[in-house]
Amino acid sequence: MVRASGLTELLRRVDCQFSSGLEGDIEQAHATLLEAEKTFQENAELLWRLAKSYRNLASLEEKKGNTDLKRSYIFEAYVFAERALTVNDSSPDTHKWFAILSGARGEYLGTKERIASGREFKKHIDAALSYSPNDATLHHLLGRFCYEISGLTWLERKAAAALFGAVPDSSYVEALDHFKAAERLHIRGWKENRLFLAKCHIKLGELPEVPAWLSEGLLLPSATADDMVVHKELQLLAQKYPL
Repeated sequence: MVRASGLTELLRRVDCQFSSGLEGDIEQAHATLLEAEKTFQENAELLWRLAKSYRNLASLEEKKGNTDLKRSYIFEAYVFAERALTVNDSSPDTHKWFAILSGARGEYLGTKERIASGREFKKHIDAALSYSPNDATLHHLLGRFCYEISGLTWLERKAAAALFGAVPDSSYVEALDHFKAAERLHIRGWKENRLFLAKCHIKLGELPEVPAWLSEGLLLPSATADDMVVHKELQLLAQKYPL
């Protein structure tokens, strides 16, 4: 059993294991958090990390091609993210991870539910940014939202408006601004963010800007399962937009 006095050190150790990106560390962190949750069921700091942990496991299963298990982990992650937010709705991390898992879960829902999850995503990213305006991840996520909204077809916009009223206005320029902010705020650089910087420039027709961002993204190591997926997309685009 974990004592209250040892929880801070446990969470610090788990964060280090998350950062390594190694499968063994991710699995060990998950087991540690599940055991600690038996004692600290109402601790938001532990609960949002459990949500993140399940999301990490989902990424590992995606890499292995286990789509059913990935889906199961995403839905488990959403439950813990929701619990964390219920316990503490004044934390940027609880809002961040609820937004992330709302978006991830939305991939498995019908059109109406997916649109609703998008609205929840934006609401909680905005809330998290109000508490932590210099968080690179939040700017990246908001950039992703703007990018997806900008890519909606006329028919998709009409369907969304019929279900929920006006669809948020956005543009690839706004998305690019958020990705640039994420790049500026992220100390070591970020493969996925550089991929989306390149994709925004493609959408805006600013093709001379594209190869450099693709090259910069490819230079970064693939530390996680998500990075490996991104790396493949960077390679494909680099063939189309060479230096």
